[in-house]
Amino acid sequence: MKGILYLNDAEIATLDETRISVFKTYDEDPIRVSYSTRRLNTGKTFVELERHRVMRLNLEDGREADVIYQHACLDAEGKLVGVLRVLGDFRDGQS
Repeated sequence: MKGILYLNDAEIATLDETRISVFKTYDEDPIRVSYSTRRLNTGKTFVELERHRVMRLNLEDGREADVIYQHACLDAEGKLVGVLRVLGDFRDGQS
């Protein structure tokens, strides 16, 4: 499913594919979102430079979460792939 990253209510990245994983080995913030995209930066903000700031991830199914940019690299096809750490849990996007 697709996702959009926001920083201070401004759209900063569009994620083409996302996959949610829960790691039981982490007591605090066990949810991770793996993503891939051809175009990470949609605005003037370089997401890579904002890795320690809390961002909001909105998924196309209506869920949203506060996330921190954790890891990114290029795959063999030139797509950017990475991991976002979910702070807390997902919530319904209507709030």
